[in-house]
This record gives sequence, C-alpha cells and structure tokens, in this order.
Amino acid sequence: MARHKRPSLAEMDTSSVMPDTVDEMYDIFLAREAKPLLRDVRVDLIEPNPVQARKEFLDIDELAQAIRTQGFTSRLRVRPHPQAEGKYQLVYGERRLRAAIAAGLPEVPCEIARHTDVEMAEIGLAENIQRRDLTPLEEAQALKVLLDQRGYSQRELATRLGKSHGYVQHRLDLLRAQEDVQQLVAQHPDSLKAARNIARLPDRAQRQILIAAVSEGTLTGEAVADRVRDLLADPDKDAPSPASVKNSSSTDRSVSTHLSERRQSAIAHILEREILREDIKFSRWRQALARASADEQQAFAAYLREKFLPQAKTLLRLAESGERDRLNSER
Repeated sequence: MARHKRPSLAEMDTSSVMPDTVDEMYDIFLAREAKPLLRDVRVDLIEPNPVQARKEFLDIDELAQAIRTQGFTSRLRVRPHPQAEGKYQLVYGERRLRAAIAAGLPEVPCEIARHTDVEMAEIGLAENIQRRDLTPLEEAQALKVLLDQRGYSQRELATRLGKSHGYVQHRLDLLRAQEDVQQLVAQHPDSLKAARNIARLPDRAQRQILIAAVSEGTLTGEAVADRVRDLLADPDKDAPSPASVKNSSSTDRSVSTHLSERRQSAIAHILEREILREDIKFSRWRQALARASADEQQAFAAYLREKFLPQAKTLLRLAESGERDRLNSER
C-alpha cells in the first residue's frame, strides 16, 4: 500500500495527545485517517460503484416514500474518487442512493474510507449478498469475475465472503446451466434448488415440462428432484405435464400412466406427446396475460371466443360422443 504524503503540523490534531516525536505524530494521523470519516455528502458528488454486481433496482419509489416519511436511517459507504478530486464513488448502497435522489434529498450520510478496486468488488458483493439484494444469476456472475480477476479458489472466495464452499459452488453451477434453466431462475429466484435438478436433464422437452410446473407452483423442489431422478433412470419416460402434476391424486392416474396400459394408437400418441406441449403453451399464455395491457387482454379474449373455444367445443363433443358409445357397448 502506497504511503500517504506526510501531513503538515497544521493538519494534525494535537489537542488530545502530544507525541514525543514527529514520526509518532505521523503514525497517529495515519491511524485516524484509516477510520471511516462520517460526513453528509451531496448526492451529485457520488458516482455509482464501477464494479457493481447488481443490475436491477426494484421498488425505488416505495423506498423513496419511506425515506420521505422516516428520513434516511442508514449510512452509505463511499471512497474518494480516484480520478476526480472532491467527488466520491459508492462502495455499497446504490438502491438507497437512488431512492434518496428520488425522494429529493440533497445529501446523504456517508462513511468515507479508502478502498482498492478489489476491495470495492468484494465489499459490495458481500453487502449485497447479506441484504439479499442480488438474484442468484447476478451473484454467480459477480463471483466468477472475482475468481477470474483475483485467482482465488472457490473455497478462499467463500471464506472472504463469509459463505460456505457449497454456496459458491451452487451459484457458479448456474453459469453452466442451459439457457431455459437460467431463465427459470431469473424469473423465479426462489426456484434455485429445483433449477439445479432440472439442469441435469439433457432433454429440452423434459426440462420445459418441469420448468412450466415449477413456474406455476404445481411442483415443489423435492418433487422435481424425485422426477428428475426417475427420468435419468429411464430416459424414455416422459415427464408429467403441469396439468397432471396439479390434478393428480391417489384416485387419479396421469395420462402417461393411463396410456401405458393400452395399445398406442394415433390419438394415444397425440395425448401422450402433443398435449404435453399444449400444457406448456397454456402455461406461457397465463404468464403472458398476467403482464399484458388491458387492450392486449381484450384482443386475446376475442381470439379465444371466436377461434379457440369453437374448435375446443367441437373436439369435446366428439370425445364425449365416443365415450358414450364405448360405455353403451360395454353395458
């Protein structure tokens, strides 16, 4: 670490202690300088952390309203800007800084301390992990950057961040997962355990069915682990559809189980293969409708009434008439 320029005697506070030598006085000055300086800093003088791992900052308006009501109740940490005198760079607390700006605060309470770029990355990441401000994918990407830049082992990095080796390993596994699995985690951060198991399946169609079920909340992490284990043991077995997962009970049999007891016909093939794709499509429709505008929802409702429902009703009548004929022949 580079030594600071020696301060002048006028810059030293000698009111509380009078050292015997100038060198001793200088050491005291450096010790005081190493401690964070508490000061209110103008928000226009603070730049974001250049190695910030977080990409999305949610609920800024809500936090801004809380700040207006309760005030700014915590300190940010900043470092003196390495290139711009009189300015600062944020070490952590960007969401709070953004909310303070949105709330109209001209300045915020800060801790000012000197940090290297590496310390900026590690402290910022540890703070975000502690506050659970990062998605699992953001954490994974930030961890990989530190591993690549600093040459740490996974165990060393875990120790520096106060986490277990398994925690770091599971996050890094996400970066090797398939794109559809990464999208599942991005949309549902609490699905990490299920996603790790789904990623073990090389068959995309099997993954898609389980991803749809997890997205809808019809399949738990433990159930996913069991089904993945079964599929890996028997690769030719189809994953259950989201609908069969949701509606299955001790008295109901899934479509695939029911069909395994009869000869495979053309309609059996449709039920076993194509209906699984339809379940995935319906799941995507429901998710899209939840985010659609009122006009888009109205247009989709018109499509369902005019095109989809008439065809579905026709198919239903044909299926029901065939079922009645079968029952009459068995009497």
